[in-house]
Amino acid sequence: MSGDCLLRAAFDIYETSRGPQKRRSALPLNFTERRKRCSMSNVHTIHMRTPHARPARRKTSSRSSGKERITVSLSKEKVRFLKARSAQREAPSVSAYVERLVADAQARAELENLSAHTALYYDSLSAKEAEELSAWAELGESALPR
Repeated sequence: MSGDCLLRAAFDIYETSRGPQKRRSALPLNFTERRKRCSMSNVHTIHMRTPHARPARRKTSSRSSGKERITVSLSKEKVRFLKARSAQREAPSVSAYVERLVADAQARAELENLSAHTALYYDSLSAKEAEELSAWAELGESALPR
């Protein structure tokens, strides 16, 4: 780093500590030209530690990912169970494992609903309609290879 940059940094610190007084420049006239070539991002010392920025998290909107974040409070025992089971099932995360559990429960509920509606349909048929459907079923089964 050039000495000009250090001089500029020291001068800037001095000027800001003086407050809003009128500036009396005792610096050479060409200092302002050197100042333009030098930025504060170049000011470093051996012992100065620069803060490292954390990698930015990609924020996915609920529209683009199709998911929504929720917060659930569980007992420590339930959390240990979920973590152990998700690792055992080789799920990429506890969240993915819970999502799979919910999807399985949803599929079971939909199947039960479909079975109930199917039973209601067949229960509502008259004897003649049931006999006709039975004949069509026998015809369809006879066409299938055994």
